Formats: sequence, C-alpha cells, structure tokens
Amino acid sequence: MENTIFVRNLSLFGIHGKDAITKGEKREFKFDIEVTIGDIGRAVQTEKLVHTFDYKIIIIEAEKAMNGEPCILIETLANRIANAILSYKFVEKIKLTLSKRELLHGAESGVTLIQEQKTHLGETL
Repeated sequence: MENTIFVRNLSLFGIHGKDAITKGEKREFKFDIEVTIGDIGRAVQTEKLVHTFDYKIIIIEAEKAMNGEPCILIETLANRIANAILSYKFVEKIKLTLSKRELLHGAESGVTLIQEQKTHLGETL
C-alpha cells in the first residue's frame, strides 16, 4: 500500500536563476512536494516517528537547497532537493513542483519533477 505525505504552497527565498545570481537578489520560489512512502502499519501501531518519514524533512531539505550553492536552472535546484529527500529511509518516490514568478510579465514558470528510488534485485538502494 502506498502512502503519500505532502507539503503544499511552501514559499522560500533564494538566489537561483541566471538573473538572480547576476544581481545577487533573492527571489521567491514556491513548492508543492509529495513523497510516497511504504507501509505505515508499524508507525500506526507504535505511534513512533522512527517507524515512518517525518514530513518536516521535506521542508528542511528544501531550505538547505535554497540556502546552498546557487543554481542557474530551476531544474537543477528541483533535482538537488528530490535527490536529498529520496536518500531518506521509507521514501520510495517524490513528485516535486517548483515555480517562480517571472519578473518580466508577472507570470509563474516552473518545473515538475518525478523521481523514484532505484532498485537492484528487489532491494531499495
């Protein structure tokens, strides 16, 4: 059985994108992140966070990436966040949508990235 943990409408600021890096200006980025985790039966029985994935990790990893080395492409930023979250126990799949407001016309642009854990001989790496 799949279970999904999500964080929606997360708004963070960072210096990413060619223009922002050139000008040294922080820009607002918005995130919708869904993380698919495995069976939560043990967590439900024990009520212990160690038996599941803590949704706060989604926010922590997004903040780390936003405050980290600037990325010219938002695809690179999205990939950095997705890979960090996929490295945690219980995480099987991530769907990350990242958008930013374009200064020129005020429209939003963005990227949606879907990644799954790689497996080898039925074992999650």
